[in-house]
Amino acid sequence: MKNNKINQKLTRSEKLNLTLTTELEEILFGLMLGDLHAERKNSNCNTRMQFKQSIKNKDYIEHLYLLFNLYCGSKPKSYSYFDSRADKNKNYSSIKF
Repeated sequence: MKNNKINQKLTRSEKLNLTLTTELEEILFGLMLGDLHAERKNSNCNTRMQFKQSIKNKDYIEHLYLLFNLYCGSKPKSYSYFDSRADKNKNYSSIKF
């Protein structure tokens, strides 16, 4: 299935027939060797991949989203948090999907 539906809901049968292109598989393997986060809540769930970067890398995250949007449940979201540790006291911003 081509990656040509941006932000559209897939039918159940479309979801069951999703496959990655060779190019997306290679990109995903490279990301898994780098900074991609994967988690599985329990043995009854699928593995969830999370792309998260500093807000400085917003363009990079948006590019990855364009590649993988068909497989995503939500658009990239920006987050801010305050690090209150004594030596930090700094605000940080990140973006993830």
